[in-house]
Amino acid sequence: MGPPGRLLDVKYITSNSTYTPTTGTNKIFVQGVGTGGNGGGSTATSSSFVTACSGGASGSTAQAWYTSGFSGVAVTIGAIGAASYAAGASGGTSSFGSLMVIPGGGGGPVSAQGTSVAFWASAAGTPGAIPTLSGQVSGVVNQGMQGFNGNVYSGVCTSGLGGTSPYGSGGGNSSSGQGGDATGYGGGGGGAGVPASSAATHGGNGTKGMFIVWEYA
Repeated sequence: MGPPGRLLDVKYITSNSTYTPTTGTNKIFVQGVGTGGNGGGSTATSSSFVTACSGGASGSTAQAWYTSGFSGVAVTIGAIGAASYAAGASGGTSSFGSLMVIPGGGGGPVSAQGTSVAFWASAAGTPGAIPTLSGQVSGVVNQGMQGFNGNVYSGVCTSGLGGTSPYGSGGGNSSSGQGGDATGYGGGGGGAGVPASSAATHGGNGTKGMFIVWEYA
């Protein structure tokens, strides 16, 4: 493919819709991110246990050039998972028709450890699967960033941060309750960090995916 023509417009797609190119568009460059996973949540703790849940992973990412087959494409933005007092829900898959399909990030695992534990780390929030492309002239795909581990040090809990995407930040961690919600697009939610003798707390929410379409004559 030769150099693109004149830039006509840049469209940001953040909700389910049908993509209609600007009149005169001959080539498009599409960038996308899947929806981030939620941080792990926790049931209520007793006086002998704490929880240090991991953050959710960010959505996977992709970008590609297309010269045909892009008019009237149905765009789906993956849903944010429901809040849970257990393992965080994965983010939904975002798709630019069949041309670009981007999985969301995995949710953060939940953990519970005794207050006497000297050190323990939970498993990380698993990134989503590698995106798939079709009909592209060229393109690249990447998995998202995993959510950070939750940790327990001598009975003190610290949850994990959410994974960060190129378009959004992961949610913050916590030692005393709910993890932070992600910001922007495609970030993972922070895990819950619940001290002993505390109420049930859910993890932070991930943020939804998006597509950016650069239109060229």
